[in-house]
Amino acid sequence: MQAISQMRVKGSMPPLNEGAMAMEVHAYLPRPKTLPKRVTHHTRRPDADNIAKGCKDALKGVVYRDDSQIIDLHVSKEYGDPPRVVIELREIENA
Repeated sequence: MQAISQMRVKGSMPPLNEGAMAMEVHAYLPRPKTLPKRVTHHTRRPDADNIAKGCKDALKGVVYRDDSQIIDLHVSKEYGDPPRVVIELREIENA
C-alpha cells in the first residue's frame, strides 16, 4: 500500500516494469531495552532473506511483473528508531 501511495504522489500509476531490476532493502528493527550497547549487529529473527522475500512479494504486480526480475539484491538489517523498511529499486539497462 505504501508503494502504491508513493507512486500516486508522483502522478499516475506507471506501467509495470518488465526488465531486470536491482533492489536494496534496509530494515531498521527495534532495539530491545535489555540488549547491551556493545551489541551492534541485529543477529536475531527475522532473517534477512525473509525480510527480502516479503518485500519482493509485496511489490510484485505493483512495481514489476514478477519478482524473478530482481537480479541484484542487497539486504541489511540493523537497529533503528523508528522501526521501518526502506526499499530502493532501480532498472538495470541492457540486462
